Amino acid sequence: DSVQIEAIPACINYNQMASNITSSSADLTWDYTGTNCFNVEYGPTGFIQGTGVGALSGTVDTNVTAPYSLSGLSPNTSYDFYVQNCCNNTWEGPFTFQTECTGPLAAGTYSVGPTGDFATMDSVISTLNVCGIAGAVTFELQNGSFTGGTIGAVSGVSATNTITLSGATAANDTLGALVLEGASYVNLEDLYISASSGFAVRLNGTSYINITGNTIETSNAASTSNIAIVASSSPTSYSSATSGEEYITISNNVLKGGYFSIAFYSSLANQGANHDVVISDNEITDAYYYGLYIYYARNFEITGNTIHNFSNTYNYTGYLYNIDGVKFTGNHSSSYYSLLAYYLSTSTLAAFDSEITNNMFSDGYYGMRIYYGSALGVYHNTCVGSYYGLYDYYNGSATDIRNNIFQGVTYALYSYSSSWRLDYHL
Repeated sequence: DSVQIEAIPACINYNQMASNITSSSADLTWDYTGTNCFNVEYGPTGFIQGTGVGALSGTVDTNVTAPYSLSGLSPNTSYDFYVQNCCNNTWEGPFTFQTECTGPLAAGTYSVGPTGDFATMDSVISTLNVCGIAGAVTFELQNGSFTGGTIGAVSGVSATNTITLSGATAANDTLGALVLEGASYVNLEDLYISASSGFAVRLNGTSYINITGNTIETSNAASTSNIAIVASSSPTSYSSATSGEEYITISNNVLKGGYFSIAFYSSLANQGANHDVVISDNEITDAYYYGLYIYYARNFEITGNTIHNFSNTYNYTGYLYNIDGVKFTGNHSSSYYSLLAYYLSTSTLAAFDSEITNNMFSDGYYGMRIYYGSALGVYHNTCVGSYYGLYDYYNGSATDIRNNIFQGVTYALYSYSSSWRLDYHL
């Protein structure tokens, strides 16, 4: 065998590493040939070296010497760095290190973006999940697009120590798909959350979540894996029940797209797992098939929503199945199959009586359908269908249907094998 030995090139750097890492600083070292003169570019992991802009840009320090110290870094953040000899046009890297926590994040308002307290949402989420919080914290997004991620069970949260993600006033911010996994006391406010497909916001074993004043959007393609807000233990299946979602408020949002706009799925054995959920004053639009899909639940208040503009001809305002304690009140829907309510009831475990009241159902084949109701009040609704106004099927004697307006071209009221109280209708 022949062995060839060559001299080390005259102008290179090698053996790059970071050491003495703290929450805000790190020492960068490398070996080299040539003169001790270098350019260093660094930034949050994933930044685009040389050409990145905004959140994807790095910081360039020129004509530095080895070793070189970085300061002013964000805690619990992953960084990349590149090194270039002054006598060579080649950049070496990326090389990655992670800063330490400073302890739980102090209470306060933090900006997120290229000039913010946190450069990326990745660093925000990492800090929450790893370091925890010591008080109520708010993260305001600057202009730009931010990747989403998964917020878990954050140490230090409570009814007073809350986590708020917010779109800053007049900012043009876009946040990618977000997962709350075992999270509690989280507020999502004034955000534009967008997923090109899939789940835009997924809840999995959460409590005390407030989703208010946002625009949340996903694809309305004909796939059940597209949902604006879903409770699911799976990243792709709406019917993978979670351990339970409790004390959830979804209010004053615009929800766009999805095969379902909102879906909460459970089972008879775990009927009360999803409970105390308020869905109010939202505009639910451009869904493919279902505005609402609630399957086995307890104590759901669905009030003041506008549900319309489906992308598919055949669609449902809502599919409510086996809910113990539900208030469906003051909603306005325009839908082909309208509301289908199965097995709505009121047990001693419910916090309030089940009722469907003061709603407007129009522009569909059915005005409203109610099957197998028990201890259910249906009052002061307007139900207009091209064929049926109200389709009543096997509702029990404790179901009370009064003071409604039913209009249907063929049947204003169609009733089959029911024993409920019925009176005072137009």
